Amino acid sequence: MILDIVDYKDDRIPVYIGDIENIDYIQVEVLTGDEVITVWYKDGTYKDLDSSQCRLRDYYDGEYEVPSEQIEKWSNMPGSSYDRMERFIESVEE
Repeated sequence: MILDIVDYKDDRIPVYIGDIENIDYIQVEVLTGDEVITVWYKDGTYKDLDSSQCRLRDYYDGEYEVPSEQIEKWSNMPGSSYDRMERFIESVEE
């Protein structure tokens, strides 16, 4: 599966995460406006993916987890990394 992660300029960066059936969840961390994800697989392995190639400093803006059944919904959410984080967290709390 290919999904989009968002950088600080709100550009969508496509990344390959493998077969959705093998994924347990995705941990999303927002650093200086860039989405940095860790894909956790059911076999206990993981893969780190970063939307930025040139971040000079890491300012922690927040983090959240996306269960495998909501990955496609999350990937298609519009807006900045901050918008997506806020919208996703609010949708889980409802």
